[in-house]
Amino acid sequence: MPDIRKFEQPFQITFTGHNQPVLMEPYLFRPTEEAYEVPIPQQIQEMKLTDPELAFKWRLQIRKIMQILFTENYELLAVRKTDETVNYYQFVKK
Repeated sequence: MPDIRKFEQPFQITFTGHNQPVLMEPYLFRPTEEAYEVPIPQQIQEMKLTDPELAFKWRLQIRKIMQILFTENYELLAVRKTDETVNYYQFVKK
């Protein structure tokens, strides 16, 4: 049976001049929906070499978002792969 959940995407992506994805966090993230998608860069290993500061910023941002979701009783359900520069962690409320 297909999963029919609607995953909210409150996190926007912009790009550097070198086409690296940049996570734009909302000012205040308080999860209230049933499901969320959190973007993660596909080429994080390459980013660590070409722009280590951006890679480190991604790491800190994703950690913060995941801590909020886990604290609010969400669980990581899956990773949705895309043809974009980011994939998505899918979280659902337990």
